[in-house]
Amino acid sequence: MKNHYLLVQITDIIRQLYEKGSSILKALKKTAKEKSSNLLESLRTRILTDEDFTHLSKPM
Repeated sequence: MKNHYLLVQITDIIRQLYEKGSSILKALKKTAKEKSSNLLESLRTRILTDEDFTHLSKPM
């Protein structure tokens, strides 16, 4: 009975970690998607200047 109880506790801990981890991953994916769409929108609406092109020509 003791081993069974410990296995149930371990299962519960793993399940909780999975649930929290999957919600965090969903939030990260959502924020990355939002960031990329915001970046794309800003590139569409912003007029690029010569200074912007000099920043782009520099290696990262």
